[in-house]
Amino acid sequence: MLFVPRRRTTFLFLLHSSALLAGCGGGKSAGPTAPTVATAPAVPTALSVVSAETGVGISGAASVIAGQSGRTDAQGQVAVPGGAGAGVFVDLIAPGFLDRQTNLRAGGSSARLSLWPRTSGTGLDENFTAVLVYTSTADGSTIGALPLRRHRAGITMVSIVLADSLLADPAAMANHQFAADVLTAAVAGKVAYRVTPQAAAGSTIVNVSYEPGNAGCDDRTRAFTTIRLSGGEITSGTIVYCVPDAPRSPTVIHELGHTFGLLHSPNRTDLMYSTFVSDRSDVLTPRETLAMRLMLERSGGTRFPDNDRDTSGVTSSEANGVQTIRCR
Repeated sequence: MLFVPRRRTTFLFLLHSSALLAGCGGGKSAGPTAPTVATAPAVPTALSVVSAETGVGISGAASVIAGQSGRTDAQGQVAVPGGAGAGVFVDLIAPGFLDRQTNLRAGGSSARLSLWPRTSGTGLDENFTAVLVYTSTADGSTIGALPLRRHRAGITMVSIVLADSLLADPAAMANHQFAADVLTAAVAGKVAYRVTPQAAAGSTIVNVSYEPGNAGCDDRTRAFTTIRLSGGEITSGTIVYCVPDAPRSPTVIHELGHTFGLLHSPNRTDLMYSTFVSDRSDVLTPRETLAMRLMLERSGGTRFPDNDRDTSGVTSSEANGVQTIRCR
């Protein structure tokens, strides 16, 4: 007779406990949780290899993707080997173009890869590229040794902020506006240079002044540009003019060219030649314009001749910090 009540008491206690669990978010007991399986990013099934100058597909280009050799077809297409994943090495070699070394990246069914021309009808050649884009201007002995520098990816505007003395000079104002228009046109508006009294939000800011008493203005310096870098990308810049006629001369376009990432040209007739000589161009030459457009096809930190998988370019001191370029 004592056994039956004991069973009922236990049963009632269990019901009561269940009610408490339900009131606190309990109730049904949770089953085992299935482990989350990471999905590998999808990579393209084919690569479309084109000229960075013309956009036309390159036929017969030799490729090595994940260690497997191939060759592009008449349209510039080459199949990606089955099983190749994001990050595997891609090497591309074609006559008339710089050898490209990159990685396979996640994307659509056919990813576009452009090749930098070794020579061009504009006068651009391999040495010009190495000096203008990849060479230290400090001593000229490190041709091709520096990583490519360019505006941050996604930046579409550069704010040119003039000091008060330049804002009060109509000739200097007009010349800076002309320079801004030339640079914007050179890259078909992909990066717009704007003279503005106040920097636009989200833009790269370039502060410009005339300061003959600046410590950086010696008797051989006409102007100098300082750029600030992070991972090979230009985050901001300053331009200082050292002589009174500089803000009203082609020196303005030259210095703004440095804020784009251009260094000094080896050709004395180019605008980006280091010295203000009489036969230097007053505007960007066709080969300089082409170089600027090609630079926008590459990531900051790319190494010469055309290697954007070398991460040392992004982490090195040359791709980070502050750099100053002096012009005579």
